[in-house]
Amino acid sequence: SLWDCLRPGVGRDGVREGLRFVEIPASIQAIKTADMSLALQWRMETRQVLEDAFQCGMTAVDVVRDTDVCYYLLRSGAAEQTHI
Repeated sequence: SLWDCLRPGVGRDGVREGLRFVEIPASIQAIKTADMSLALQWRMETRQVLEDAFQCGMTAVDVVRDTDVCYYLLRSGAAEQTHI
């Protein structure tokens, strides 16, 4: 189906030089409208990935937007580098 390409775990999640890109849908509202169970699956699996990353000392530092998807950009050790 159209939403198969948006299933959690499919896509360009990756790790490179202390950075991790975690894919999320550009419009979770569109997914909720089409398939509430798929939207819940996205939410729960994204939560697990982020919790695991935070436990490993990673910090969310940005959101990168594309037409069909977005990515949370996580950085290893970024919490120590943040100055408020």
